[in-house]
Amino acid sequence: MKVIAIDMFGRESVADKLIYLHVHPWLANYYVANLNYTTSIWYPWSEDHYVVVKDNYPLWRGMEELI
Repeated sequence: MKVIAIDMFGRESVADKLIYLHVHPWLANYYVANLNYTTSIWYPWSEDHYVVVKDNYPLWRGMEELI
């Protein structure tokens, strides 16, 4: 499983960011819960939202794919 940061507002111009790669599903969900909680408390202005996806999920490259 991968842990990635996506844009909280769903804008297509913002690229996905890889946080962790090849993580056990239970541990990936634990990381995501803690990252989202910590970000909401310490960095409320952050535009990142963390999610768990499969290892073969292609990351969105943002503006590179739109042009």
